[in-house]
Formats: sequence, C-alpha cells, structure tokens
Amino acid sequence: MSLFTAEFLRHAGEHLRILDNAPPDINLLPNGYLYLAQNEEQAEELRKNWKIQLDKGACVALLSKDQLKDRFPFMDFEDVVLGTLGLENEGTFDTWQLLSAIREKNITLGVQYVKGEVEGFQFERNVGRAEPHAMEDHEIADQEKLRAQRITAVLVRPQMSDTSARPIRAHMIVNAAGPWAGKIAELAGIGKGQGLLAVPVPVRPRRRTNFVIHAPDVPVDMPSLVEPCGVHCRQIDVGNTFVVGRNPPVVSLPSV
Repeated sequence: MSLFTAEFLRHAGEHLRILDNAPPDINLLPNGYLYLAQNEEQAEELRKNWKIQLDKGACVALLSKDQLKDRFPFMDFEDVVLGTLGLENEGTFDTWQLLSAIREKNITLGVQYVKGEVEGFQFERNVGRAEPHAMEDHEIADQEKLRAQRITAVLVRPQMSDTSARPIRAHMIVNAAGPWAGKIAELAGIGKGQGLLAVPVPVRPRRRTNFVIHAPDVPVDMPSLVEPCGVHCRQIDVGNTFVVGRNPPVVSLPSV
C-alpha cells in the first residue's frame, strides 16, 4: 500500500487536476525516514523490520554507527548502535493541501459531501435468518447475530442546524473517523456486546504537541528522524522549516 501511495503522490498533480486548472501542489519533499536503535534489543527489532521491508519491495538501507556518522556528519550518533534509512518512496507532504485537492476532485466526479455528526446507525434483519438461540456459545451467537442483521443507514445530524438526525442509506459504510473511530464503532454496537462484539476498536483521541522550528544551518539532506524515545523531526518546507515533537508514554496521554 505504501509503494502505491508513493507513486500516487508523485503524480498527485496529474491525478487530481481539474480540467484546465493549475495542478494542485501538495509540497512533496522526497526525504527518507531515519529510524534509530540505542541498544541491541531495539537493533534486533530494526533488523527484523528491515528484512520485512526488503521482502515487500521497499528500498531501505541498514546502517551501522560508523556508516551513520559518514553519511550524516552533522548529527551526533554516540548513543546509537544501528539505523535504517529509506532510500526511495519516502518523504513528507502537505496533508491539508492533499485532502483539499481530493475533495475538489471528488466533487467534480459527482461525490456529495455532507457536514454533520454521526449519532447512530439503522439496522435491518436479513430475511430468512433465524435469531441465534440463547443457549448457544456466546461467540457463535454473536457471529450469527452479525450475520442476521446489517447496517443500512447512518444517522447524521446536519452541522449548523437544529434539525434532528436523518438517515443516509448506503450499501457500504466506511469508518474513517480517525481518532474518533472507536467512538463511531461503539455506535454500531462494536465493543458493547459479548464474544466478538465485546472487542472494541482500539482507537481513541489523544493530545499531541508539536513545534515548528526554523533551523537555517541544517543541511538540505537532513532525513526525517524517528528516535526510540519517541522524538521525531521532519522537514515540512524547503528552507529548513521542521516540525519537532515527541510521542509521550501511553499512560501519560490526556484524553481529548
């Protein structure tokens, strides 16, 4: 999927161009991601991931400490034992510009966008299926319950309106709610039942803090950096503008 995405992003201007308008610019910067290991346990995990990436057709280099120093002399690798660097099909881009371009292109192709809040789902029983017997094993019963009913519509309350939620019927519904995907799944009964239905979607919104910095002395070949402690740094614009942040431990993450 990542290899396909890289090819799509390289030609996003062509794919998302509308008639004779100027092609959209998503500010794609083709710089590789550098993942680092600070001990042998982390290094072994890097080696395992590196082999998987090679097997899937990715072009990734495995670099020792000396190789890292030679390649990036402006960086300090004293506490590093190993690293992997993406050589092709990696980089950063302006996500807002990409989403805006996709939305505008979709509208020209007939896609309708509705702004609103999902409040629930409508279910219908599949004709010809009996209710699962109460004495059946929970997992079997839940599987039968899932097969016996299907979601036929999403209940959406339009934004900036005092009207109640209205159903939008669909043959297929995709949960693409990002950090709120777990909450949307609960509205469909996922994570609130027994057996299979007791398993929630493990996605919850959590706060993140990033900083935009300007570092004029950093060479242009600075990779997107990911350290084992959670610190990450990536270039967002030509001219040495970077986004820097750190992923805190899960236990310390405040809910949104």
